[in-house]
Amino acid sequence: MIKIQSSIFIDAPVEKVVKYATDLENLPHWAVNISDVIFEKGKSELGTIANLTYTMLGLHMPVTIEVTKFDATTEGFVWESKISGEVEGEQTWVYSAKDKGTEVEMTLTSTVPIKAICIIADNQMIQKIIGNAFRHSLDNMKFFCENQ
Repeated sequence: MIKIQSSIFIDAPVEKVVKYATDLENLPHWAVNISDVIFEKGKSELGTIANLTYTMLGLHMPVTIEVTKFDATTEGFVWESKISGEVEGEQTWVYSAKDKGTEVEMTLTSTVPIKAICIIADNQMIQKIIGNAFRHSLDNMKFFCENQ
């Protein structure tokens, strides 16, 4: 099991960031290693189930995400999903209004893909690879939200 946490400040209103980031159709544009989003149920709201491809170390792994929480808070929004398939886990994204912009905090807890272990047996190295991908994804989200 691995746990990744990262955050970034985006110079855009929280409503704009949440609208962009939680629209799963946008996911392949900003989320590194994600492609082929196909909706099974819903379109990004609570209860949505989507199948997608997660790529790591050149391996294409089908996964399903289910939106399990999408709530407004006093400071912004919280979005959570359950991940199943070749990778199992949960992710939480907290969007908070801050200094006329948005602080985005993400936490991922997941299993290490067995296919990846066959290539790299070092869990710390795999965690670093996934952590770097998430930081790059946050940079992409920042770019799109600040420049649209």
